[in-house]
Amino acid sequence: MAQQPPLMPKATAVWLVDHTALSFEQIANFCHLHKLEVKGIADGDVARGIMGQDPTKNGQLTEEEIKRCEADDEASLELAVSDMPELAPHQGPALHPGCPSAGKARRHRLAGQNLPPPLRRADHQAGGYDQEHHWRDPRAHPLEYVQPAAP
Repeated sequence: MAQQPPLMPKATAVWLVDHTALSFEQIANFCHLHKLEVKGIADGDVARGIMGQDPTKNGQLTEEEIKRCEADDEASLELAVSDMPELAPHQGPALHPGCPSAGKARRHRLAGQNLPPPLRRADHQAGGYDQEHHWRDPRAHPLEYVQPAAP
C-alpha cells in the first residue's frame, strides 16, 4: 500500500526545505510532489506565499526520522504512526433539515424505536384559522381582551 501524503504537502515541503538538509528527492517522495517542484520551492519560484508547516509539531514526523534521513541520502521519510483511530468512510450523501429526503431518512432510521406519536398541530397551523386574517394585518383585532387585575 502506498504511503499517505502528509497534511498540507506543499506547506510541509516548504518547512522541510527551509529547516532540514534533506535532498529534494527525499522531500518530493515524502510530500508526493515532483522533484522539480521542490527545487522551485527552494529557489523561491513555487509556493511563494505559503508558510511552512512543521511536521514534527503536528506529529507527522519525528526529529529522529529527519536526522536518520539527513544522514543517509538513500533513506526515505516515513510518516509517524498515529495512535488516533481511523475514520470510517462516509456512508452516503449528507442530508440537511431543508432537504425533502432528510425526513424520510430520519423516519427510516428511527422506525425501529418506540417513539411517542407526533404532537398534533394547533388548529391555526392545520388550516382552521381564518386565512384572510394575519397577525400583521391592520384590520385584525383581538377577540378577547385580558382584563387587568383590580387593585
